[in-house]
Amino acid sequence: MNLILPSVMGFFYNKKVKIYFLFFSINIIVFSLLIYICLLIDSHYSYKIENNVSNRTLAVSSEEEIDLDKILDIEHVKNAYYRFVTFGVDGNDGINLTINYKSVEELPTLKYGEQLSENDDCEKIILPEKIIGKERTIINLEELAGEKIKLSAGEIEFEALVSGVFENKNLSNMFYINSKLYNKLIEINNNVCNKRNAFLIVDEYKNVDTIMNMLENLGYNSNIYDTTGKNDINIYQITVLIIKVLIGIALVSNLIIISIIIDSMLQDERQYIAILKAIGYRVKDIVKIIRNRTLLLIGISIIISYIISMGVSGIIVNLLNNVLSENIILNIKILLMIFAIFIIVLFFITYILIFIKRAKIKNISAIELLKE
Repeated sequence: MNLILPSVMGFFYNKKVKIYFLFFSINIIVFSLLIYICLLIDSHYSYKIENNVSNRTLAVSSEEEIDLDKILDIEHVKNAYYRFVTFGVDGNDGINLTINYKSVEELPTLKYGEQLSENDDCEKIILPEKIIGKERTIINLEELAGEKIKLSAGEIEFEALVSGVFENKNLSNMFYINSKLYNKLIEINNNVCNKRNAFLIVDEYKNVDTIMNMLENLGYNSNIYDTTGKNDINIYQITVLIIKVLIGIALVSNLIIISIIIDSMLQDERQYIAILKAIGYRVKDIVKIIRNRTLLLIGISIIISYIISMGVSGIIVNLLNNVLSENIILNIKILLMIFAIFIIVLFFITYILIFIKRAKIKNISAIELLKE
């Protein structure tokens, strides 16, 4: 028996179908867009956090000399090095700088100039554009770019070429040296390092807390050195929580709506179901009709919701970028993935609910309803 025609006829026969359709579509649009925007934010900040090495740089301290070998043996520790003593810039009173030695791939992005390289033919450094000097005054170091400067700390002196300048929002006094200069300084004087203070780089941000706990077990104090990225981390963590809550609410709300739709169909169309039974339709056939009608309603709602969401998503992302001052990129694939998951989940929910409500259909008596 062909069940397509009665399914479609029943779909238009129900007077409340337009209300169901509107309410269901609005629900899908709202939740899909909210989840979509949260996933975009999550993806954007996740990438931003992982690519900002400051979020994975830990400052380690101890009352005794730190054993770098023990730290480097810890899984997920990418690099570790002692903190250098503070140097003054010759001829520039009030400028105190501390060397931060990192591998080339962990260097900050330059505002201008040339980046450090393992193949540099001379001793080079890159400086922050601004630092806080004596009496909390801000000192601009951009003018030193391209210059050869002399730095000193007690008896230790060296010259280096300032190959570039990087943006320094937190105004820290850290500057970076290449491998050639690092090796030279160690040869000059091993005391150039403060061995009770060190830095380490964690491979991924998600492993930071684990590494900090392991350092504590070794008797070392540790914390994230540069907290300027803390705001990004907070936004990321809040967004992850919101996504989980939205998914939970979306599942529950859609479960309730589909259940109401099916119950309403069964209640409003008891006589229609009785007629189908009277003309020979089995309970199994009627279940298929109700199921097909519900799936048809869901399918049309999702298609229209997807079209509307595509048009609205671009506007929302632009507003979001203006509010957060970020560059979140529109990704239609994520939106398509959300709707694909919606289709699978909602179809599964429909099958489960229809199976549960099968007893109601079975209890509808064709003879009693036709007598009314």
